[in-house]
Amino acid sequence: MGVSPLKVFTSDDQRIRRIMMQDTKSILGGAIAGFIATVPMTCAMEALSRLLPLYERRPLPPRPVTMNVADYVGVQDEMSECACKNMTLVSHLGMGAAMGGIYGAVSTIVPVSGPLAGVGAGLGVWAGNYLGLLPATGVLAPATRHPARPTAVMIAAHVVWGVTAGSLLAIWQSEQKLRRRGSRHRQIVRRRSTVAARRSATLG
Repeated sequence: MGVSPLKVFTSDDQRIRRIMMQDTKSILGGAIAGFIATVPMTCAMEALSRLLPLYERRPLPPRPVTMNVADYVGVQDEMSECACKNMTLVSHLGMGAAMGGIYGAVSTIVPVSGPLAGVGAGLGVWAGNYLGLLPATGVLAPATRHPARPTAVMIAAHVVWGVTAGSLLAIWQSEQKLRRRGSRHRQIVRRRSTVAARRSATLG
C-alpha cells in the first residue's frame, strides 16, 4: 500500500518548520547570551586597562567607535558627556547581542559547544570587527596599528565574552532540547491514549 503524497508533503513541511523554529530559538538564545556576556566583558576591559602603563591608557574602543559613528551621522557635537556614555553602553550591549545572535545561528552547525566553542566565537568576533568590519567602514583603524598591550586587553575581554556567551548558550540549548523531548513525549502519550480510546469504542 503506497504512502499518500499529501502525508509526505505534510511531514516534510512539519520537519522544515521544526528546524526553522529551532534555528530561531538558537538565534534568540545567542542574542540573550551575547547581551549578558557583554557585562562581564566590559568589567574585564575596565579592570585590565587599569593595569596598562599610563601612557597606553586611552578610551576603550567602544567609546571611539560610538563617537565616530555619532560624528558621521552629525550628532556628536550635540551630545553631552552623559549622553555619550549612555550611547556607548547601549551600542556596546547591542553589538554584543547582535554578535551573540550570529553565534547562536552558527552554533547549530558546529559540533563543539559550551565555553570552548565560546572562546573561538569571542576570538572570531574580535578578528571580524577589529581586523575586518571596523577598518573596512572607516570607523576605527585596524588592530594591527594599535599598541600591543591594549590590543591584548581587547582580545582577553573578547575571550571573557565568548566563554560567558558559550556557557549561557549551551544551557539555553540544553533546556530547549529537554522541552522538545517533553513535548514529543506528551504527543506520543496523547496519540496512544487516542488509539486506545478508539479501540475501546470499537470493541464496545
